[in-house]
Amino acid sequence: MIKPVWPPVFLSLLGLALSPPLARSSEVKITAEFRIDPTGGANQSFVNTTPLSGFCLTWPDRCPAGQFSISTGITGVKTWRKDDDPAQGLLVGVSAEFRDLDVYKDAESHRLKFRLSAHSLRVDKINSGLAFADFSNSQFTYPLGGCNSGGVSRGSSEWIMNHWRLPTAKYYTCRSTYMRDQEKTVTYRPSFGYELIAPNPLLMHSGIYRGELRYTVGAGMDIDYGHNAQMSSDEVVLKFELDVQHQLKVDFPNGTAGRPVVATLEPDGGWQAWQGGRMPPRVRQDVPFRLSMSGPVSVHMLCGQKLGDRCAIASGDDAIPLDVAISVPGAVSDRTHAALTHIPLPIGAETAEPIAASNGSIQSVYSTIHIQSPGPFKPATTYEGQITVVFDAET
Repeated sequence: MIKPVWPPVFLSLLGLALSPPLARSSEVKITAEFRIDPTGGANQSFVNTTPLSGFCLTWPDRCPAGQFSISTGITGVKTWRKDDDPAQGLLVGVSAEFRDLDVYKDAESHRLKFRLSAHSLRVDKINSGLAFADFSNSQFTYPLGGCNSGGVSRGSSEWIMNHWRLPTAKYYTCRSTYMRDQEKTVTYRPSFGYELIAPNPLLMHSGIYRGELRYTVGAGMDIDYGHNAQMSSDEVVLKFELDVQHQLKVDFPNGTAGRPVVATLEPDGGWQAWQGGRMPPRVRQDVPFRLSMSGPVSVHMLCGQKLGDRCAIASGDDAIPLDVAISVPGAVSDRTHAALTHIPLPIGAETAEPIAASNGSIQSVYSTIHIQSPGPFKPATTYEGQITVVFDAET
């Protein structure tokens, strides 16, 4: 019996309330999945499955293939003042360097790299109308301080919106000089793009991996909007969920679907040389099969009958032990890193042999299950037994 089991993106932080209480975390879920390309093509990587929302809906041309945005539920209220201190106007401080985080499935972990790479701000009026001319020299679109303009802005007297890009750096403080003598109190709806470097899914076992990363919000924090910015949350928690589903396919050319494969054990050269009741020192049979797997799997066997710590064949009460091994070209033991050549098959799932492809995946490789028995055999006796070899992509 065989048991087959089966680049940069954007994150937008968009809120709803005008002035919710502080000391509250905003959570956002980022999801990606891996499904093997059955053709064995080059695109063997994660696909972002996070539902699209945020500024990519406003500027889809600024979010080409592989880039996304998402809402999070964070907003803020800010009063702009004309002042020599840029923190009194439109100021955005962002920690934009790459950070490492680990995602876990049970005791297995893999590392991601993540950074905030873009900022988009929608500003809604509260006490007076808005205009790009509120800021000096088109700075609402083209900021000072090291951020790069995304080349777009949009708005009306009710709201204005921009898009700034963040080069990789430990911290950026980007600003626009507010020009009006009249103070303006406005609502912020900030958005952030991100870059995510995912691990190689071909080296991960099937299952769901989870991890999280936290960004603090407030004066002097990871995300800073200057003086008098009352933000709805003082922390943004990014929750990552990576779903890995590998493909496993095992084909026995001599088998029939739903029926056992019959292996007839014989001496080397056949029975012709063993006449007159003489018994050979061993009998054996190699059972060929084809294996395709897109990531690590495990293999073990179950015995119809056991003799000590081995499977057996029997004739009545007379049982004979079997030695069973497996060979898969291009595969290694995930435990010892030895080539998978005549590796003994363990009995039971708790001792299963973890195997992996040396280059990440295997496509239709001719492999072998080696079965042999040293006897001793009784003449003119038929010995029978059953072995179930289990391939499991879920471990």
